[in-house]
Amino acid sequence: MNALDSTSPVPLYYQLAEDLLVDIRRGVYVIGDKIPSEQAMAAGYTVGRPTVRQATEWLIRQGYLERKRGSGTYVVQTAPKRLDLLSMAGTSAALHAGGVADPFEIIEPLMIVGRSSALPDEVTGQQFWRFSRLSKNNGTPLMIETFYLSTAELPTFDAVDLASLRLSDFIQATHHEKPVKTRQTFSIAQSTSQQAEALQWNGPLILVKRTVSFQSTAPIYCEMLCRTDQFEFSQTLGVENHG
Repeated sequence: MNALDSTSPVPLYYQLAEDLLVDIRRGVYVIGDKIPSEQAMAAGYTVGRPTVRQATEWLIRQGYLERKRGSGTYVVQTAPKRLDLLSMAGTSAALHAGGVADPFEIIEPLMIVGRSSALPDEVTGQQFWRFSRLSKNNGTPLMIETFYLSTAELPTFDAVDLASLRLSDFIQATHHEKPVKTRQTFSIAQSTSQQAEALQWNGPLILVKRTVSFQSTAPIYCEMLCRTDQFEFSQTLGVENHG
């Protein structure tokens, strides 16, 4: 059992759950194993039993543990679900396919910003709508997405309900276009204190910089900061068969 950091913005129960999850993934506990009792973990981690209970209940909600009345708590899953977040279908479609039904939470309101050097060359324009949203899985933060969209192409975008927005569907409905190309770059990032607080996660993040292009509509640019403990992030690739 590793010591918990009481000065971290990440709640103690979540640190404890993460430590248990590391042991599960390393094979310290395998499917069918009974984990230590609340009393034993409270003593081992030097926390109260309510903190231990919060941690185990979180792992139960994520599908890793199962509580059997009168017997104890057992491991029922050792690997995260797979989520094809990086396909052209878009984030919303991937979350829905992965069984994530929570609505998005807007954490940076919609605003107009000028062009910055961070935007790739293929994203044209001088002014952009920008907003950030947080995706959750059963109440647990999963990733932060920050979007940039051309104000010239979408002058009335401020009337859109961002919390339930599926951008690809929106472009198809308003401009009758589907994505024709997606370019993505990947790197490992460390969260800022604000991001760690929003994501409830102080570990490494996957940073995905994504440009979605259309036939004639200006591209959409998005930066995604994804936690690395909730899902296996996959990408499906294929080769066209031209006969």
